[in-house]
Amino acid sequence: MTDEALDDLLSQPLADVADDGFSSRILAAVTAAEARRSRITIWATALGALCIAPFLPLREIGAIMTRTGPVLANSLAMSIAAAALILTFSLAQRLRE
Repeated sequence: MTDEALDDLLSQPLADVADDGFSSRILAAVTAAEARRSRITIWATALGALCIAPFLPLREIGAIMTRTGPVLANSLAMSIAAAALILTFSLAQRLRE
């Protein structure tokens, strides 16, 4: 058999195989499993956050943010970083269009 004959043989489409809905059942099962896994991840994250929330030192976090807020707002490095993020997101949005 020559290479051309083999190429011709392999390039011809195969006949459809009757699967009695097997492919659609598998696809539905996989989709359901992915949805279930997604819901479990979301609920586990929410439950973990609720369990940790009472132990967070919110007053101390607020005090630190109050002290460092003005310092960060007047920081040249933070301004450059914010500008870089804005430009990056703007460019990404433009490239998506």
